[in-house]
Amino acid sequence: MANKFTGVEPQEPGTALVKASQMGMDGGFRGDVSPRSIQPGETPVLDDIRFERTAIRKDFGWLPIGVAATTPVRGLIEHKFISEGLEFARLVRVTVDASFFAIIEVWDGVNWVFVDTSDPITVNDIYFSILSAQGALYMAEGSQILCWLEDLATVQNENDFPAGANDLINPTDFTTLIVTPAFAAGILEYTIGYNVSFNRTVDTVDNDIVVIEFKHEGVSLGTVVHEATFLDSFPLNTGDQQFVFNRQIDDLDEIQMEILQIRTGNVVSTTEVSNAVSRGEPLFPLPDPSHQIPKPLLVPAEFDVYRIGMFIPGFDDASCTVTIEYSVDFGNGIWVLITTLTTSGPSVGQAASLTIPGLAGPNVRFGVRLVGQSGVACGVTFIDFARLTFDALITDIVVHGNNKADTGDPTAGITYQTSGVSQSTFEPIDPGPGARYLVHFARRLIALQDLGDRQ
Repeated sequence: MANKFTGVEPQEPGTALVKASQMGMDGGFRGDVSPRSIQPGETPVLDDIRFERTAIRKDFGWLPIGVAATTPVRGLIEHKFISEGLEFARLVRVTVDASFFAIIEVWDGVNWVFVDTSDPITVNDIYFSILSAQGALYMAEGSQILCWLEDLATVQNENDFPAGANDLINPTDFTTLIVTPAFAAGILEYTIGYNVSFNRTVDTVDNDIVVIEFKHEGVSLGTVVHEATFLDSFPLNTGDQQFVFNRQIDDLDEIQMEILQIRTGNVVSTTEVSNAVSRGEPLFPLPDPSHQIPKPLLVPAEFDVYRIGMFIPGFDDASCTVTIEYSVDFGNGIWVLITTLTTSGPSVGQAASLTIPGLAGPNVRFGVRLVGQSGVACGVTFIDFARLTFDALITDIVVHGNNKADTGDPTAGITYQTSGVSQSTFEPIDPGPGARYLVHFARRLIALQDLGDRQ
């Protein structure tokens, strides 16, 4: 074999053995010489290669998309349509059937799915000029412009807060509804219906304020504040209110409405005298408190503070000390010791202030019992009577979660939409020009006619 590299010059002393260089494709395609004669920067073939800046690489491969059309494809385009504030992507194929009707098919990832036909409008069986603009698909074939539109069909859905458990009165009260059916096709807007009643019975100069929180599966969606001023006429109802939020809700998810905070001028004091189980009892341990006082209201005390006072005959000497147990029955019939206090005379009237949170249920009782005394001159033998006093926040504010089906509320507890089958419209623009080419510029559809070569 002949040596092709006959013009190689010897390496000069002191120079680098390797020189960096950037080889381009300036030589381009050479089909006029033998491949053996191709120089660097030239190529003898153009099959399956891709030019990238100053290099070449293998070209991308090809795969068929679905089953071939039975008639020639006259248009292929990526299209987006917008409905209900949502955007949907489509790969659209346009063919012309034997009756010269344009056929629109959409690729669903597996197959080409028939969507619509221009029937009874016939078209020219040529390549279409197709343009996707502003949520519509336009196509021209010389004699007319056709427009294809999709509109997302929606189904109105409603769910209610449970009747009998949808009136909230106190802080931490809540009601829950189940959303079903829920998320579909990306429609994320939901509307909660409710109302607030202010039923003030005490005249004060304070405003009534309620803060409501809405939650989805325990995650806060936001809060709203409703207020009635002392100048308003009571009772006062806000009328139907709406809380609108956007979120993906799955089927059978829970939506919760809860009273987060209440401020009101309705503060009343209540006093309840003890029911002495064994008045004048001797000084010895008893299994239950000697004096038991039922809590008359189901609401907790303001700031959870309860005051218990009592009269102890003979406790009028400075040397006297007494020890008293304070207990609470939380409504289950079991007495729980809260604290034991020791106090000195001289005073026949004694009082203690207890802070006990969460006393909002029925059948709550307070109890006191004398368990010890000391002092030479102390004539104490019993507790004569005891009294419970506390300030209660009587809100008279009712937050009502809507139940349209059972209680006739104007709207449901929650309303939303799910998507149905998209509605298709495929028709010519009338009147429209006989355009051959379409261009979208500055939010305008520009139609160009082909009048032929007039030279």
